[in-house]
Amino acid sequence: MKLVSSIVFSYLLIFVNSALADFGVVDMKQIEEKSAVTKKLKEDVTKINAKMEKDAEEIKKYVEGRVKKLETAASTLSREKIEKERGDLEKEVMELQTIFREREIAVEEAKIKALDEINEQIKAISKSLAEKKNFTVVLPSNLTVYYNASSDITAEVLTELNNKVKSVKFDVKLKEYKLK
Repeated sequence: MKLVSSIVFSYLLIFVNSALADFGVVDMKQIEEKSAVTKKLKEDVTKINAKMEKDAEEIKKYVEGRVKKLETAASTLSREKIEKERGDLEKEVMELQTIFREREIAVEEAKIKALDEINEQIKAISKSLAEKKNFTVVLPSNLTVYYNASSDITAEVLTELNNKVKSVKFDVKLKEYKLK
């Protein structure tokens, strides 16, 4: 019985070892940090966010100016006129907040779309490399407990991604706003 168990165990080890040889891994964090296309996307997102911050600062100054103007005029205006002006300002601020939430959503959606495009390219490159190396599966390295360095195709994926994909579409249409 021990002999049969040993033989079964040996075959099981051989099967597991050969199955493990069919796995490749990619360090997605390294790809994100080092690929030219993700760096470009981060720059594009940073530029849009900087514009939105500048716009928000402009609106903040505008609102502060309107509040100060309303406070200054409070002594000369009727109570009804003050309430109307305050209500108009509150309505305008709410409209501007809505526009800025829509802008933030538009940026996030465009970023997700661009990242999806990058991930599709990474999948295609990984598939091509897996076929060349006879891997049946390629996993993100953070999902593995251990892997042999020979299974790591990160450097090859990164090189091919940098050669193949210079940029992705990051098309954001920021909703315009008007200050009254």
